[in-house]
Amino acid sequence: MNMNWCLIKLIKAAGIPTLLISLTACSVMSREECLTADWYTVGYADGADGRPPSRIGDYRQDCAEYGVRPDLDNYRLGHRSGLDRYCTEANGFQEGVEGNRYKGVCPYPLEANFLAGYNRGKQIYQAKREWKNIQDDLRRASSELEEFDEKINKKERELVKDGLTSARRAEILQDLNNIRYNKQQLQHKIYQLESDERWSKQQYNSLRFRDSW
Repeated sequence: MNMNWCLIKLIKAAGIPTLLISLTACSVMSREECLTADWYTVGYADGADGRPPSRIGDYRQDCAEYGVRPDLDNYRLGHRSGLDRYCTEANGFQEGVEGNRYKGVCPYPLEANFLAGYNRGKQIYQAKREWKNIQDDLRRASSELEEFDEKINKKERELVKDGLTSARRAEILQDLNNIRYNKQQLQHKIYQLESDERWSKQQYNSLRFRDSW
């Protein structure tokens, strides 16, 4: 809502490092928005987005500069109506799937249905995150395996060089054996990760298809 103006003002006044610290000081409402606000509509929009009613405190602070006091009663009425739209089982499911945090805004009569959907959606989100984390581990391990192959090739080339002393040759062979052992351990890890990845993918897809909305 006037964020661009706020960013420009902070950049000119403080520079990038201070900007990162000062972003929270940006106003939520501009002068024009304070002067023309339909507080029922503002409350409805906040409720429909799952924002807490305490957000009106931000509006009060911003608009005080322009001599405007938010209409608390109309804001609360709008916010409550907005919650009727937000606090549904289907919306709770979507919030959970996206990994959004529930801020405890739903009134008691609506909260049970919202949480039923939210918890199912959160299960899918967590299953997907676990699957993706295993995929990341697998990619890192595969990259590390390639590095071991390069190290082995390098040591094998060293081993056939002319003029090596027996002590140096023994040292290279020991290094080579250590690298091969570590590679073998990594291959076992990759095998386990591949198994875990298949299982996690199956779990994610099972939850996704079972609880799709």
